[in-house]
Amino acid sequence: MTTFADIAPMIAKLLRLLTSDKPGELVASVHALRRVLGSANLDLHDLANAVEFSARREAPQVASTTDDDDDARAMLRACRECSDLLSAKELAFVRSMAKWRGRSTSRQLAWLCAIYERCTARQEAPRC
Repeated sequence: MTTFADIAPMIAKLLRLLTSDKPGELVASVHALRRVLGSANLDLHDLANAVEFSARREAPQVASTTDDDDDARAMLRACRECSDLLSAKELAFVRSMAKWRGRSTSRQLAWLCAIYERCTARQEAPRC
């Protein structure tokens, strides 16, 4: 039985042919790609899944820990200590961010900072 690894070089060639500016070559490449995938009992969905899985597997190696990430972890710890001050939505966000292993987006960091500032303002008052 043909495996994905066996047909990978041919798939790569056919994917590169998809950059052609000639409509006939483009259509022929798509049909050839579907035939090659079919020879291994696969389809375009399987190819998309393979690309997505490969990207996910490589993501932790690409992402590096930065000072921003360290600061975010410290803010998350402080926010979890004041969980009684958080709304259900904010608490869910803090919990999901604690599990997050990628780089934080600017929107995530902005919301986390807003929550953190509210928590630390309350800590400076009598008690969190």
